[in-house]
Amino acid sequence: MPQTDLDTSEDTAALAIWRQRLLDRLLGVLLVAAWVVGLPSISLAIYEQLWILVCADIIAVSWLHLLHAKRNWSYRWRVVQLLGLIYMISVCLLISIGYASQIYLMAMPVLAVLLFSLRTAILCLLLNGATLMAIGYFFQADSVGFNLAIPPLLRWAAITINFMLIDTALTAACAFLLNGLKASLAEQQVNAQLLADQAMHDPLTGLANRRLLEDRTRQAIAQAQRRGGMVAVVMFDIDRFKAVNDGHGHALGDALIMTCAERLTAIARREDTVARFGGDEFVVVLTQLQDENDLLAAVKRLHQMMAGKYLLQGLDLHVNTSMGVAVYLRDGEDTETLIKHADMAMYHAKETGRGRFQFFQATMNERLTRRLQLENALRNALANGELQLYFQPRVSADGHPCGGEVLLRWFHPELGSISPAQFIPIAEDTGLILPIGSWVLRTAAEHLARWQKIFPAMHLSVNISPRQFFDESLLPEIHAASSLVAKGSFEVEITESLAMNKPAETAEFLRQLRDSGVGVSMDDFGTGFSSLARLKTYPLDVLKIDQSFIRGIEHDPADVAIVKTIIELANNLNLGTVAEGVETEGQATIMRALGVKEMQGYLFAKPMPAEDYLAWWHQQEKKQI
Repeated sequence: MPQTDLDTSEDTAALAIWRQRLLDRLLGVLLVAAWVVGLPSISLAIYEQLWILVCADIIAVSWLHLLHAKRNWSYRWRVVQLLGLIYMISVCLLISIGYASQIYLMAMPVLAVLLFSLRTAILCLLLNGATLMAIGYFFQADSVGFNLAIPPLLRWAAITINFMLIDTALTAACAFLLNGLKASLAEQQVNAQLLADQAMHDPLTGLANRRLLEDRTRQAIAQAQRRGGMVAVVMFDIDRFKAVNDGHGHALGDALIMTCAERLTAIARREDTVARFGGDEFVVVLTQLQDENDLLAAVKRLHQMMAGKYLLQGLDLHVNTSMGVAVYLRDGEDTETLIKHADMAMYHAKETGRGRFQFFQATMNERLTRRLQLENALRNALANGELQLYFQPRVSADGHPCGGEVLLRWFHPELGSISPAQFIPIAEDTGLILPIGSWVLRTAAEHLARWQKIFPAMHLSVNISPRQFFDESLLPEIHAASSLVAKGSFEVEITESLAMNKPAETAEFLRQLRDSGVGVSMDDFGTGFSSLARLKTYPLDVLKIDQSFIRGIEHDPADVAIVKTIIELANNLNLGTVAEGVETEGQATIMRALGVKEMQGYLFAKPMPAEDYLAWWHQQEKKQI
């Protein structure tokens, strides 16, 4: 819509467009008239030596040219300029010719009501009356035909009153016509909107229909091409809907479809599109998805929320849905292909048991199926004894063993060894990290309690995940675990980013741990964006220097400078330091020279199961002897 700068409530979009077009056409007509009438007028004014009129005509023609050319100017500014031009010409004509030229003033309120508003037109009427009265009285403009015996004030009062009467009538007539036009435009707009809604929406549910769905999907694809992100088309239908329709009637079937539409609308995000594809089939276009985990979570949420009980007409219906998912760009590059593939995936879901969802493309399907497979397997991993603790030693700067870090490994009887990088995020997303983390704390403490009977100085550190950290059961679990071992020998590790996420809660939690004799170390230090002002308020014991700084320390002076700074910071705060990922003797030599307290890495030992870890300690003890 053209920018009109008219923000009054009375101006509809259609009226604003109409006014914009009227202004453009009016300026075109006036420009032609200016050349047709203006040139003879200028010539005659020069002949009569009416220099005010000559200047006014030249300015008017030039002004009209400018207004016609400058369409990028705001609507309001162009109208104000036009009204000002008319007023200027009228004043010049009144002064040079006389009251006969008052007709030019009549155009101002008429144009004002058409191009602006009635309020502006009334102001123009008042301005016209004051101008006509002032110029006539003070300049004694020509008033031939009036009784010269009448005092000038009364004479121009009579002229002004008659002028105002006619001008008001013309302005009011235009205002009435404009109101009728406005009502007509509003009615047309309502009818057009109604037709557009009917053309783009399903009449039963009010959801988007196929036509609008295809348009929205194209828009989502275009946005994904510009900004990145994933777009997924999810198609589903109601399992055994035909039995409901046939057994209970079409009225109940329609009620079920409308209730499903309401539930879909309630759970869909603002940026998603919900459509009825036909019959009992629905489509949801998911946009602005960051990755496959985000996609899987959205699809699972849709599937879970749509299934369940529906109370309709006194009947308690249990509904399941079968869903098919197609993802741009892997499953198709256009709307038609994505919808077709989502439809194929949906029917595959129905053929393989109903009440489930299925991804279309093999590569995507394999990846997401693998995740679901891992998730399902992980739910039983703890009970089946598939999880195992591994331990990686930490040694002092002079090479003496002093403790170790507890690491989690998963060995599935069919899937084999599964990387923590794969299953830890799944455990976090599903909440399985809470029972698994509780088991890790308890089991690690039990191991340490047994080992301390042989090696009293041994200590262990256990990693705490973000999901665990803010769980209310974590503190009692840590207290219970640390009570099994020597005070000060049990340590928890938190990441730098976690510590900075909720500083007040973190500081209070760590303070409670320290008060109970549990050590606290900050893992991967240097990789986040710690505030030193906050860092000094945390009750920490150890800073663990991230291995990314250790890896290149033999060749990169910047790494040396960073590690040196971290160690000096830790010393100033009276904290211990652990260098992670030490793999070469050269790295270890540099770390000793920089003053690190402890080291950890493949140079000393790889992570190992409990039996091997205990054997390693015995071996180190023999070396010391």
